[in-house]
Amino acid sequence: VSASSERMFRGFCEALEVTHLLNDPRFADEYTRLTHRQEINAEVDEVTRRYTVQELVERLNPAGVPCGPVYDIGEAFEDEQVKHLNMVWPAPHTERGKIGLVRTPINLSKVTHPGTFSRSAPVVGEHSIEVLQEFGFSEQQIVELKEQGATN
Repeated sequence: VSASSERMFRGFCEALEVTHLLNDPRFADEYTRLTHRQEINAEVDEVTRRYTVQELVERLNPAGVPCGPVYDIGEAFEDEQVKHLNMVWPAPHTERGKIGLVRTPINLSKVTHPGTFSRSAPVVGEHSIEVLQEFGFSEQQIVELKEQGATN
């Protein structure tokens, strides 16, 4: 729940029927709410525990108060919005086959999205030889490093 502005705080209080908070001098404006942060947090905790997450979303979002559930990682990917936005794209992985990776949440109307990644992150040491070559190591030096266990 984010009710930081005056408009959002009013929407929060009205939507959850706690308009008495609007008349409390400790919560009169953004500054006093910040000054009395512990108290306002306790009030918010008290009122929000009366509702389910779904009830809060249904009451607060239409009132202009941003809110939503806090998910664990598994729940996040099961969310209908995440699925609708196609936030997980497949990517080939050298050891695991295809894996799902989170795409950027930024969408630009004139930029098309491929729907897949061309590759995933490399496994440890996958590009060691190329990197060493790029830094000027000779083939013999690379062989010696491999023999010493310094690279894959």
